[in-house]
Amino acid sequence: MWLGAVVLAAAMPFAGGCWGLRRGVASVPYLEETPTRGSFSIPRRDLFHRRHVDMADMRIHVRLFDEVVSSDLAAVFYVIPVRIRLRDKEYFDAAAIRIDLDIHSSGVSRTFDPARVELEIGDEICRPARKEFRSVELEPGRNWSFSLVFDRPMPKSESEMRLNLAPAFSPPLPPGVPAIRFKRIRWREWYS
Repeated sequence: MWLGAVVLAAAMPFAGGCWGLRRGVASVPYLEETPTRGSFSIPRRDLFHRRHVDMADMRIHVRLFDEVVSSDLAAVFYVIPVRIRLRDKEYFDAAAIRIDLDIHSSGVSRTFDPARVELEIGDEICRPARKEFRSVELEPGRNWSFSLVFDRPMPKSESEMRLNLAPAFSPPLPPGVPAIRFKRIRWREWYS
């Protein structure tokens, strides 16, 4: 095994190109059971699959724009031997909270009014900044996408935030459907 690593390391300067590893954190939604953070990071491509929640007869993809790249290690051959960045780089607007929703309804036809979505931060309740939203009839079997922006800075802890979609649906969701909460998890991404 070590011999293979030595041969690979010796061949790299002749191969050219680059490779790297990025690490960071991002929030994933959950309803009741807190996702386990674990001691290791997950591949970044797996974040997509962890952003789904099943609510009543719908599957909802929820993306909170709060992703941070905490480190970037790159080796570029022939040009720059090694590049290391250990500073946090935020890939979101810290002055506002943006949440994208993709809703796939498979059961009852419902009306969804994005202007009635509630984002609870501590004791404060916020509504989306855009008031020109209109109600949409969610037909079973179709996907619907919404981008919600709240005029409020991102809180220090995502655990303070709860996204309540229940007021936006008509007919109402079944009783006991909880608000969506968020948990930060670590991710990693290899690139070349």
